[in-house]
Amino acid sequence: MPKGAIIALYVLGAVAMVGLVKLLVFFSTAADTAQRTDMQEPVPAELLRVLVIHSQWLYIICNFVAVPWPSTLSVPMQVISGIWSSTSGSSVGLECVLSRGTGLPVAVQKVLIALFTPVGILCAVLLIEVLLHYLRPNKSARAGHDFAGLVMCIVFMFMPTWVHTALSLFACVPLDTPVQWPHQAASIGSYWVEDMAQLCYSRAGYHRGWALGLGIPLTFVLCAVLPAAAFCFMWISRKRGKLDDPQFQKHYSFMYRLWAERVCWYESVVLLQTIALVIVSTFGFVMGPYYSSLVTAAVLVVIATLLLVVKPFKCPTANKIAVVSVYVLFTTAYAALTFLSFNNAGPGPIYGNIMGVVILISNLAFFVGVIWKLVKVVDWAAIRAFFSKGCCSANKGVGGRPRASGGPGFLASLVGIVKRKQPTST
Repeated sequence: MPKGAIIALYVLGAVAMVGLVKLLVFFSTAADTAQRTDMQEPVPAELLRVLVIHSQWLYIICNFVAVPWPSTLSVPMQVISGIWSSTSGSSVGLECVLSRGTGLPVAVQKVLIALFTPVGILCAVLLIEVLLHYLRPNKSARAGHDFAGLVMCIVFMFMPTWVHTALSLFACVPLDTPVQWPHQAASIGSYWVEDMAQLCYSRAGYHRGWALGLGIPLTFVLCAVLPAAAFCFMWISRKRGKLDDPQFQKHYSFMYRLWAERVCWYESVVLLQTIALVIVSTFGFVMGPYYSSLVTAAVLVVIATLLLVVKPFKCPTANKIAVVSVYVLFTTAYAALTFLSFNNAGPGPIYGNIMGVVILISNLAFFVGVIWKLVKVVDWAAIRAFFSKGCCSANKGVGGRPRASGGPGFLASLVGIVKRKQPTST
């Protein structure tokens, strides 16, 4: 692939991620302020979160090592991989555009790009907020009001990339083993998967310093400190009665407003679930495709069980959609087992293509169904009204209501996009 095409792919991926982050934060803010009269009807924020989680976990499954996916799944999996890998350092082809004369090895450059890409996305969104603030006739409205929610959205979006990058510093592949003379092993030991010229933890190379100096603290923070801190923070906040405080909601609603109050800390459970799936995927080189698929299927069974028993979503319909998502992902992971060969006997191309079509249709049906439901619960008339009038009025909010001086930021001012006319319960 030409360098220009690779750079264009990353730029498009970054633009898409900026738009998705803005959309997530907006719908989460709108879910806080809109009057919800029927808990049986999901709000756009719930549907969008389920869609994002499904695509994240599907991307993890698509990257199973050495799984011979059938040809009917090759193009769809490339699309999924392109969406999520185009803004990370793990994408194929990134090394073609990186410089080898900077003093940093290409593998280390890829690691740093994966770690700092989310920071760049955050800066891009904040820059958009500042520009909108200065373009807005009413300069008294504060910009960056939803900064805390924006940061949490970035963490939610890029958690799989960060965890994979941290754990990949420890992913090593054993090659040759010592043999008796007159034979000679060319490469004895384990080598780093990101740079197969680096013997793992050898003093002669650079892998040891980066793995111990960056990998250990980063893994500890992402896999232990962050989920524990999220759980403790929400647990203490609930005990102190802060969940209904408007000021608290403005900054931290992204973490708990979609979950039932009794399990307001469930976002930490979602983080742990994602971490578990990423661990299996990252160390697939060592585990092999069979155990990678088997363990992933087992993790998805646990996730589905938690959804059925705990019912964490406020909306029962959203919880059912999340369960269906996990069922579809389980079918995809379990199908990977059937594509493997055992004792030189494997499935034929007919079976592979048929099963590939079944997996493709299952995932497409889920995406289309949730997107269709998302379209139905969004008030498109409010969107048209906002872009035709809301952006041009000096002191009016959505729907023509006055906007107070120093009021909510840009994301919070777009509440009118969420459907106001929820069906009333009888």
